[in-house]
Amino acid sequence: MATLAQAHGGPDASYHGERGHWEIVYTITRDASILDRANWDAVLRMLNNAGTGWAIETSGHWAVGHIQFIVVDPAGEYRNLPEQIRADLEAYPVLDEELHSDMETVATLDLWDAMSMRERVELLRDQGYSIFTAKCSAGNLYDYNQDAYYYIQLLATE
Repeated sequence: MATLAQAHGGPDASYHGERGHWEIVYTITRDASILDRANWDAVLRMLNNAGTGWAIETSGHWAVGHIQFIVVDPAGEYRNLPEQIRADLEAYPVLDEELHSDMETVATLDLWDAMSMRERVELLRDQGYSIFTAKCSAGNLYDYNQDAYYYIQLLATE
Protein backbone atom coordinates (compact mmCIF):
# COMPACT_ATOMS: atom_id res chain seq x y z
CA MET A 1 0.00 0.00 0.00
CA ALA A 2 1.13 3.54 -0.64
CA THR A 3 2.22 5.94 2.06
CA LEU A 4 1.52 9.66 2.21
CA ALA A 5 5.14 10.39 1.28
CA GLN A 6 4.85 8.12 -1.77
CA ALA A 7 1.56 9.72 -2.83
CA HIS A 8 3.20 13.14 -2.67
CA GLY A 9 6.34 12.07 -4.48
CA GLY A 10 7.26 13.50 -7.82
CA PRO A 11 8.26 16.84 -9.29
CA ASP A 12 5.16 18.83 -8.30
CA ALA A 13 4.24 17.44 -4.86
CA SER A 14 5.84 16.77 -1.52
CA TYR A 15 4.67 15.87 1.97
CA HIS A 16 6.02 17.78 4.97
CA GLY A 17 3.88 16.45 7.83
CA GLU A 18 4.57 13.93 10.56
CA ARG A 19 2.66 11.04 8.95
CA GLY A 20 4.64 10.48 5.77
CA HIS A 21 5.16 6.80 6.61
CA TRP A 22 1.44 6.20 7.34
CA GLU A 23 -0.42 4.02 4.84
CA ILE A 24 -3.29 5.34 2.76
CA VAL A 25 -6.57 3.49 3.26
CA TYR A 26 -8.83 5.53 0.98
CA THR A 27 -8.81 8.83 -0.89
CA ILE A 28 -11.48 11.21 -2.05
CA THR A 29 -11.47 14.40 -4.09
CA ARG A 30 -13.67 17.47 -4.09
CA ASP A 31 -15.65 16.19 -7.09
CA ALA A 32 -15.94 12.59 -5.92
CA SER A 33 -18.81 10.43 -7.10
CA ILE A 34 -21.57 9.25 -4.80
CA LEU A 35 -19.96 5.82 -4.78
CA ASP A 36 -16.62 7.28 -3.68
CA ARG A 37 -18.29 9.37 -0.97
CA ALA A 38 -20.27 6.35 0.26
CA ASN A 39 -17.12 4.24 0.44
CA TRP A 40 -15.32 7.09 2.24
CA ASP A 41 -18.09 7.24 4.84
CA ALA A 42 -18.08 3.45 5.14
CA VAL A 43 -14.36 3.46 5.93
CA LEU A 44 -14.93 6.17 8.55
CA ARG A 45 -17.65 4.00 10.09
CA MET A 46 -15.21 1.09 10.22
CA LEU A 47 -12.88 3.33 12.18
CA ASN A 48 -15.79 4.36 14.41
CA ASN A 49 -14.62 7.99 14.13
CA ALA A 50 -12.70 7.42 17.34
CA GLY A 51 -9.50 5.94 18.62
CA THR A 52 -5.94 6.60 17.64
CA GLY A 53 -3.73 5.33 14.91
CA TRP A 54 -5.65 6.87 12.01
CA ALA A 55 -6.14 10.36 10.62
CA ILE A 56 -7.51 12.37 7.73
CA GLU A 57 -4.94 14.36 5.77
CA THR A 58 -5.85 16.93 3.11
CA SER A 59 -3.76 18.21 0.22
CA GLY A 60 -4.48 20.93 -2.29
CA HIS A 61 -4.27 20.01 -5.95
CA TRP A 62 -4.41 22.22 -9.02
CA ALA A 63 -6.60 19.80 -11.01
CA VAL A 64 -9.07 18.42 -8.47
CA GLY A 65 -9.14 21.17 -5.83
CA HIS A 66 -8.19 18.95 -2.94
CA ILE A 67 -7.56 15.35 -2.05
CA GLN A 68 -8.37 13.87 1.33
CA PHE A 69 -6.64 10.75 2.58
CA ILE A 70 -7.68 8.39 5.35
CA VAL A 71 -4.35 7.10 6.65
CA VAL A 72 -3.37 4.61 9.32
CA ASP A 73 -0.26 4.16 11.40
CA PRO A 74 1.46 1.01 10.08
CA ALA A 75 2.29 0.09 13.69
CA GLY A 76 -1.20 0.83 15.03
CA GLU A 77 -4.38 -1.14 15.58
CA TYR A 78 -5.67 -0.40 12.06
CA ARG A 79 -2.52 -1.53 10.24
CA ASN A 80 -4.41 -4.27 8.34
CA LEU A 81 -7.20 -1.98 7.16
CA PRO A 82 -5.59 -0.79 3.88
CA GLU A 83 -5.22 -4.37 2.64
CA GLN A 84 -8.71 -5.32 3.86
CA ILE A 85 -10.31 -2.36 2.06
CA ARG A 86 -8.36 -3.10 -1.14
CA ALA A 87 -9.48 -6.73 -1.07
CA ASP A 88 -13.09 -5.79 -0.33
CA LEU A 89 -13.17 -3.29 -3.21
CA GLU A 90 -11.61 -5.79 -5.60
CA ALA A 91 -14.37 -8.26 -4.73
CA TYR A 92 -17.18 -5.66 -4.95
CA PRO A 93 -16.91 -1.88 -5.49
CA VAL A 94 -19.39 -0.88 -2.75
CA LEU A 95 -18.36 -1.15 0.90
CA ASP A 96 -21.83 -0.42 2.31
CA GLU A 97 -24.76 -1.08 -0.03
CA GLU A 98 -27.37 0.56 2.22
CA LEU A 99 -25.33 3.72 2.69
CA HIS A 100 -24.69 3.98 -1.04
CA SER A 101 -28.37 3.48 -1.84
CA ASP A 102 -29.38 6.12 0.71
CA MET A 103 -26.93 8.62 -0.78
CA GLU A 104 -28.23 7.92 -4.30
CA THR A 105 -31.80 8.48 -3.12
CA VAL A 106 -30.93 11.79 -1.48
CA ALA A 107 -29.10 12.97 -4.62
CA THR A 108 -32.06 11.96 -6.81
CA LEU A 109 -34.63 13.72 -4.66
CA ASP A 110 -32.43 16.80 -4.28
CA LEU A 111 -32.03 17.06 -8.06
CA TRP A 112 -35.78 16.72 -8.62
CA ASP A 113 -36.49 19.37 -5.98
CA ALA A 114 -33.91 21.72 -7.51
CA MET A 115 -35.45 21.54 -10.99
CA SER A 116 -37.96 24.15 -12.06
CA MET A 117 -41.32 23.05 -13.44
CA ARG A 118 -40.15 24.04 -16.92
CA GLU A 119 -36.97 21.96 -16.59
CA ARG A 120 -38.96 18.98 -15.38
CA VAL A 121 -41.49 19.20 -18.24
CA GLU A 122 -38.74 19.56 -20.88
CA LEU A 123 -36.75 16.65 -19.48
CA LEU A 124 -39.80 14.40 -19.20
CA ARG A 125 -41.00 15.28 -22.70
CA ASP A 126 -37.53 14.75 -24.19
CA GLN A 127 -37.33 11.30 -22.58
CA GLY A 128 -40.85 10.29 -23.58
CA TYR A 129 -42.30 10.29 -20.05
CA SER A 130 -45.63 11.78 -19.05
CA ILE A 131 -45.23 15.50 -18.47
CA PHE A 132 -47.79 15.24 -15.67
CA THR A 133 -45.03 13.65 -13.62
CA ALA A 134 -43.52 17.15 -13.38
CA LYS A 135 -46.11 18.10 -10.74
CA CYS A 136 -45.08 15.20 -8.55
CA SER A 137 -43.18 15.97 -5.35
CA ALA A 138 -39.78 14.36 -4.91
CA GLY A 139 -41.12 12.10 -2.18
CA ASN A 140 -43.77 10.67 -4.52
CA LEU A 141 -41.72 10.50 -7.73
CA TYR A 142 -40.78 6.83 -7.39
CA ASP A 143 -44.35 5.73 -6.72
CA TYR A 144 -45.78 7.93 -9.48
CA ASN A 145 -43.33 7.14 -12.30
CA GLN A 146 -40.51 4.67 -11.62
CA ASP A 147 -38.97 5.06 -15.07
CA ALA A 148 -38.70 8.82 -14.63
CA TYR A 149 -37.32 8.31 -11.12
CA TYR A 150 -34.55 6.03 -12.38
CA TYR A 151 -33.71 8.48 -15.16
CA ILE A 152 -33.40 11.32 -12.65
CA GLN A 153 -31.29 9.04 -10.48
CA LEU A 154 -29.00 8.38 -13.44
CA LEU A 155 -28.59 12.14 -13.94
CA ALA A 156 -28.03 12.75 -10.24
CA THR A 157 -25.37 10.10 -9.86
CA GLU A 158 -23.29 10.72 -12.98
